[in-house]
Amino acid sequence: MSNTRHRSQIFLLRPTKEQAEYFARAAGIARLAYNWALEEWKRQAMEWWTSGKQAPFPTAFGLQRQFNAIKRDRWPWITDVAAIVPERAIFAVGQAYESFKAEQAKYPRFKAKGVSRDSFLGAGKSRECTIVANRVRLPKLGWVRLSREARWPDARIMNAAVSRRDGRWYASISFELPATETLTRPNLAAGVDLGIKQPIKVFCGGVATDLGGDLLQRLNVERRKLRRANKTMHRRVKGSGRRRRAQAKVARVHKRMADIRLNFQHKATSVIAGMASRIGVEMLNVKGMLRNRSLARHIADVGFYEIKRQIGYKAEALIEADRFYPSSKTCSCCGSVKEKLALSDRSFDCEGCGFTCDRDENAARNLERMAADRAVPARGDGSSVRRRKLTLRSLSMKRETESDGP
Repeated sequence: MSNTRHRSQIFLLRPTKEQAEYFARAAGIARLAYNWALEEWKRQAMEWWTSGKQAPFPTAFGLQRQFNAIKRDRWPWITDVAAIVPERAIFAVGQAYESFKAEQAKYPRFKAKGVSRDSFLGAGKSRECTIVANRVRLPKLGWVRLSREARWPDARIMNAAVSRRDGRWYASISFELPATETLTRPNLAAGVDLGIKQPIKVFCGGVATDLGGDLLQRLNVERRKLRRANKTMHRRVKGSGRRRRAQAKVARVHKRMADIRLNFQHKATSVIAGMASRIGVEMLNVKGMLRNRSLARHIADVGFYEIKRQIGYKAEALIEADRFYPSSKTCSCCGSVKEKLALSDRSFDCEGCGFTCDRDENAARNLERMAADRAVPARGDGSSVRRRKLTLRSLSMKRETESDGP
């Protein structure tokens, strides 16, 4: 196991007017380098294909050398910013193609000013970036004020990415920290059900817990503000100062909604991870669920996939049920499976044993039992397995074996 771990902290920057101009210029140069690399990648990839795969296939390192050979002649002003700005933008093209090849992202697209988010990598090594109190030193720029002090001021800095959101500049700084022992969690199992009426239902130790009860109400309040801000913006003349101010207000509301979602997700998953050592969840087809126009907004607001992802790295062991495991239709008392259970049915009534409870709680109970039935390797035994999947067949066979006993 690695002796170090990486953690990031996001800072609101408080730049001077000259520093803000540098940020905007660096973001523009990063966008230029990205678009050049993407166009060159496409051209070289086409040559590779038309030559019967005899021509060299493009690589990020090759594009970087090619860019360095021509940048001073074609763009003499590019040296106004740190060399790492265009360099990392070019490598981002290679990463974008790798993500597309792995079916993790769509095909890379060109970035447009005013449409794509302004961002760039301001520093890539510890010697290039230093934090002292509430200031950070970036290459070619000097000291920039931060809104707060760093959580790990003495840690080694891996990189610093600068981006603009809602008209303000932020820095995401990655630190390298020594690996520490994880918190000891109760030797229990917990089941987590992501639902429609209640965002998260957790069942652990015989107690059902609801998380995120006011999330949707808070987002609906912000959504009404967003509707009014959008209406005001579209009434303004394009290109005018009032239009730009209205656009900034719309961006602030979007930022506030994103912060509400992220705050809820981190708090909820931290609570869940601290409840038990084994967390059972469903393997949801989130992409397919988002095609349902009636539920898409709710699913996107709660962030089903993001919640599962955060539990995966916060919990000691994440155990996923098979996608077709009927957690809502299975009775958590006797194990019988109902043939039909409509989405409008908010309670589960077992026809076999007469057990009755909320459908989300019933699903969470089943997921807790699933997680408890699975043996998880202890940490420190050299095993890298953190996710265990349970199929419907294996669960049914285990229950049949238990029922055949004396």
